Amino acid sequence: MTRNLRGIKLWGLGICLFSQLAGAAEKEAQNSIGIAYEAGDVDVAQGELLDELNDESTGQFSLFYERYVSEYFGLEFIALNGDTNDFSIIIDDIFTDSALEYNSFGLGVRTEVPISRRFIAYAKTGLQRYQYKLLDDNELILEEDGFSYYASVGIEYRFSAMSLLINYRHLDMGDNIVTDTLGCGIAYRF
Repeated sequence: MTRNLRGIKLWGLGICLFSQLAGAAEKEAQNSIGIAYEAGDVDVAQGELLDELNDESTGQFSLFYERYVSEYFGLEFIALNGDTNDFSIIIDDIFTDSALEYNSFGLGVRTEVPISRRFIAYAKTGLQRYQYKLLDDNELILEEDGFSYYASVGIEYRFSAMSLLINYRHLDMGDNIVTDTLGCGIAYRF
């Protein structure tokens, strides 16, 4: 008899916890995952090895996961991969044989401000681990990795669980390379 009562109590507790969690999930999504594509300019420091990258443009994909800890504040994990061969907006890019390949993994914070019921303005910043390779005629000229920061601002349009976003991202890769990109993406909140 006590065994059955213990089982009933555990089932009742499980049902109560599940209903509380389901109710919380209906009120506000706690997680978001998304993907974005961004294109923009590469700014480089002065130096003999880096001179050919001065007028380069870049394209980059980013994949992110966000965990909201309050209504307007969250934590972000981001993985980013970019290449100057992926996107050419400047005619000089066609005639140069130098290429920059890079990736980074970051951990940061996100804050947002509602503009209307569906439009959200947001800002993100964080610490990243980056790595890049500079190639000339497919030969490795320079390889560097390290820690630095990233920052992003944007506007998000939310409908149901899906969101469309437009953003500007500043990616600092040490003393030599900085990218400034504009992009768009899609996110799913759950």
